[in-house]
Amino acid sequence: MEKAVKCSRHTLAVLTPDWVESRWTAFESLLTTTANPLDRKLLPLMLQPCQPPDRIAAINYADFTEPSRREVEFAKLLRSIAVTAPPPQPVQGEPVRRGLVVLGDLMKEPGVREAVVTFRIHFQRVCDRIGVLGDYKDLHDLLHTLQLHCYDRILQEAKSFPDDDLAVDNLREHEATLQSTVEDLRRVGQRKSLPPSEVSWVQRDLEPALGELHAALENLEPKKLRRTTSLLNRVLTTRPSEINTRLNDAARDLPFLELIQAMTVVRDRMRTLDLDLEKVQQFETGIETLARLSDTLATLVADHDRWQEAEQELRLTEETWDGTIEGIEDSWASIHETLAPMAVGSTELWAASFRQDAQRMGDAVAAREPERARRCFRSFRRQASTRFHRVDVMLKDQCDELRKVAEPLASLLKRIES
Repeated sequence: MEKAVKCSRHTLAVLTPDWVESRWTAFESLLTTTANPLDRKLLPLMLQPCQPPDRIAAINYADFTEPSRREVEFAKLLRSIAVTAPPPQPVQGEPVRRGLVVLGDLMKEPGVREAVVTFRIHFQRVCDRIGVLGDYKDLHDLLHTLQLHCYDRILQEAKSFPDDDLAVDNLREHEATLQSTVEDLRRVGQRKSLPPSEVSWVQRDLEPALGELHAALENLEPKKLRRTTSLLNRVLTTRPSEINTRLNDAARDLPFLELIQAMTVVRDRMRTLDLDLEKVQQFETGIETLARLSDTLATLVADHDRWQEAEQELRLTEETWDGTIEGIEDSWASIHETLAPMAVGSTELWAASFRQDAQRMGDAVAAREPERARRCFRSFRRQASTRFHRVDVMLKDQCDELRKVAEPLASLLKRIES
């Protein structure tokens, strides 16, 4: 422990009543024996309510005793150690694909085939789950299109409909986009991997919305247009969150660890046989890449989940804000608590701008200046939406890379069955 303290930049002390009572004295003595212990910054974290020792009480510690505030306190802890983890970037699936293709070739060797057949169930489960994940991601992307390129634009033109000819022309273009989006959603719903109940809202809400929009344009009826936006809003209020949950569950259910372990056993079997070393190495590279892909996917799903929740909260706030400071104070406090940790420690340009906009918004609310607060809020929301879109694109790219793994997996399964 003494060596660890000397060699570390930070020492984290997790405070509980039992630890303070039974371990603090020995730990304090340890800190005293190290040169300049405060240079390595003692970071206290109170996990259970207790009376911290005087030496710790004088330090601004992270308080984890309230579950509702743990994210905020964790952000404080990260700031203390100046975490600057690089953002995750999608891992290319091609090395995994090549490794699985090579595995198919090496299965000509009976010893390799026998090892692969033993773990057939793991290959099958991953192949199936990748298909489910891809379908949920397609649904998610189409709902995003529905929000940005259909609902938001129709809502904007509805303000001038039916008196403005330009608004009518624009709405006809949006009708074409809505029709294309609905058709794409129908096609995803027809895939076997998704239960019909998952996409029943396409027929129940979106197809009638498309019909109402067409009728509104044919007869220049504002009431029909309002019905269109109402049906679209019904979908967008609930479905993105539901599909996002399904997407996250599908990603978490990917049994990559089991597959990696199975492939590692197969690799070990290969090493006992007289095989092409270059092909064996290519297979090993595939295993290593699959492990990185699995980790990156988990990180992106978690980031996407947080930004999705934030986007919905910002959207709801914008729609319900009455323009007064009183109408934004509580919402802003909640939004800031949710979003502030997301930019902590990042040195990217978006994070710096994001923190600046958050500071300006907080200053405007504190100064009770509603017009300034509205301008700042719009800027802040644009920053949040842009970042959410970026994370969304990275997750989509990773899912696309993951699909490269599904094809050789399916081919490998056919070889096993033949």
